[in-house]
Amino acid sequence: MNTPNVSSLNKALVAWGVDMPDWVEVLANANDATSQNKVADRLGVSGTQISMIIKNTYAGDYSKAEGAVRSHLMSEIVQCPVVGLPIKLARCLDTQSRLNNKVMGGAERVVFKNACPECPNFKQK
Repeated sequence: MNTPNVSSLNKALVAWGVDMPDWVEVLANANDATSQNKVADRLGVSGTQISMIIKNTYAGDYSKAEGAVRSHLMSEIVQCPVVGLPIKLARCLDTQSRLNNKVMGGAERVVFKNACPECPNFKQK
């Protein structure tokens, strides 16, 4: 006997209940709209991690997953104190990554190295 497919959104609602974060709902909807592997590739994580987050069984750091969803699926905008303008969270996280991987150099690196750790958007603590 075949088990009917249950949507990722329904799985998330059962697992998270009324306290389901908005980013988990977006993740589940994206999973239903395409495929788990496509969403995982877009976020740079495994399909297993996506499944575990939706089912609220992930033992890892939810904040990294949340940041990936907010930046890549929700196109969230944040205020950058260095740039002085609103920027996409994806750009903010990319700048942080470049800073930590020492890809950024010169005066730009000095400015961001001093400002980023004090910023509320800083995720690489």
